[in-house]
Amino acid sequence: MARSTIKFLKQQGQFNTRIAGLVGCDRHTVARALGEPTDPPRRRRVRPGALDTRREALLSWIREEVPMTRMLELARQDPRAPYRGGASTFYRVVARLRAGFAADAPPVIRFEGLPGEYVQWDWGEARVPLGGDRVKRVFLCGRLKYSRLSGVRWRTQMDLETLLRAMLEIVEGWGGVPWAWVFDNMSSVENLVKWVKTNFLPGRSFADDEDLARQSLAWEQDKAAQRSQAHGQRPIALWPQERAAFGPLTTTAATYGLYRVATVNRESLVRVDGNQYSVPVGHGGQAVDIRILQDTIRISRDGRPLAEHRRLPGTGQRQRDPAHYAPALEHRPRARLVLERERLCALGPEVTAYT
Repeated sequence: MARSTIKFLKQQGQFNTRIAGLVGCDRHTVARALGEPTDPPRRRRVRPGALDTRREALLSWIREEVPMTRMLELARQDPRAPYRGGASTFYRVVARLRAGFAADAPPVIRFEGLPGEYVQWDWGEARVPLGGDRVKRVFLCGRLKYSRLSGVRWRTQMDLETLLRAMLEIVEGWGGVPWAWVFDNMSSVENLVKWVKTNFLPGRSFADDEDLARQSLAWEQDKAAQRSQAHGQRPIALWPQERAAFGPLTTTAATYGLYRVATVNRESLVRVDGNQYSVPVGHGGQAVDIRILQDTIRISRDGRPLAEHRRLPGTGQRQRDPAHYAPALEHRPRARLVLERERLCALGPEVTAYT
């Protein structure tokens, strides 16, 4: 039944009952048709948008606080269906989705620092796509509060020495020491950890640990050259002001010595981190001071140096200097030969195979 026909007959002066008989419908239907528009509005056909299929991925990135620019990079790098739309459309959709999270988010309280005043540290771990597998790696992230210049170092283990040397390595690159060092809760994922996980790791893979370190450094340099949302300037441009206010760097990652106290045993050996190192005979049962450098072990007693050794990797190894036993071996040539043999075998597996 056409509404236009009913309305035409009505304009001709026909009653509803007569119109119903002419068009073959109920008179109530005629009354309803007369109250409706002749042509109902067309329903606009809604086509699925380019971002509709990415809704779950976008929501996941928003929950992880991935920066919007990084989201766009990931969407365009999608190997299955790369996003080819405009950046403004993408940002508008993401902003609309983010609005649903804003109401429940806790307030952000920012505080700024003076040049060289302090650095914020955070220590975290992540599953990293490395050499075709996903492996656990730990990382230290430091950020200067004034310039927002940052540094990241990746490691395979998390302990005090690793933490200290990684921090020194980062401040070496900055050219000085900030006056105050602020630490986040090391047992949980904090802001800097989340920043690395959401801004650096997504969409990347690494051939090995060297490739991980190389890409991380390139990312640091790229971030240093971009304008920070905190102050609208490039961190690298503010870095000279930071460096001028830093304190002097009196040690480095390689020369910093962790302090330990140990006791010399009957074999004139001192145990350090699972390995043993010799000192001159005559100090058995005495307490000695240990300085653990990155590649060197230094042993002293009452401020007097006793020995310096190349630091052994791993555990269960022993390093003895034959000169430390010279007085005791003066009349024991066989024992002296054993020590010389041990020293030669320590040079490498080729020597051991030859003997």
